Amino acid sequence: MGLEAAVYIKKAHISVEWLDETITVDETTGEVISETFHIPAKAKEAISYRLGNGKYIERCRLEIEKVAKGRGLAMPVLFHQVLSGEVQPGDVVKYSEIPNLKRELKFLERAPKFSADVKELLFRLNKLVEAAEANHNPIAFT
Repeated sequence: MGLEAAVYIKKAHISVEWLDETITVDETTGEVISETFHIPAKAKEAISYRLGNGKYIERCRLEIEKVAKGRGLAMPVLFHQVLSGEVQPGDVVKYSEIPNLKRELKFLERAPKFSADVKELLFRLNKLVEAAEANHNPIAFT
């Protein structure tokens, strides 16, 4: 099983063709849901990524942890809410935590060379953070 994440477009930016009186917004994920239509992912997701399978995530986490510990950084959002082996579909990084995750990722930009896998993972996480900020929604694991 792999780890996938998405940021949903805020309701105000959903195309009018999908909006009707049955539209609701999931309070946890920010996903716009219609009782009438199946809204396709590309119409309601600002961005989504497959972050990797369990072994890939664990390998990247170990590499990042090594650098973080060497610099005395705890990185609670990244390690406990994103890269822990316990993240499940339906979990989120709350919008209120996005600035903390952004700060943690910023510290890692100054780190020594990471493997290509970690660089790609960090790139995707930064893109998810940007989308979360733009849409005022959490990062949802799907």
